Amino acid sequence: MCKPEDWYDQPHQLLERWLWDRDLEYDGYETSKAEEIHSIICNKPPDHDTNRQRLDKAWSHVTEEQYRSRLAELINELSDQVKQLQELLCN
Repeated sequence: MCKPEDWYDQPHQLLERWLWDRDLEYDGYETSKAEEIHSIICNKPPDHDTNRQRLDKAWSHVTEEQYRSRLAELINELSDQVKQLQELLCN
């Protein structure tokens, strides 16, 4: 899988993990980082939004190799989870 042109076009699990690693702007009194991430995933921020600008800039620095590495890590983690679930079914 090649790195998508836009950060928003990542598969959901990769996008969510990537957002958690970013420095997002949000009002700690009114919302949480989790709520901000949920909002971003459900409603892509407009071009003028501070988080959108930060995310666009951060995505421009992600290399194809870094993206593939993150994807491989997720595949390995999910494979481990599948094995654990299969073991539960057998017990």
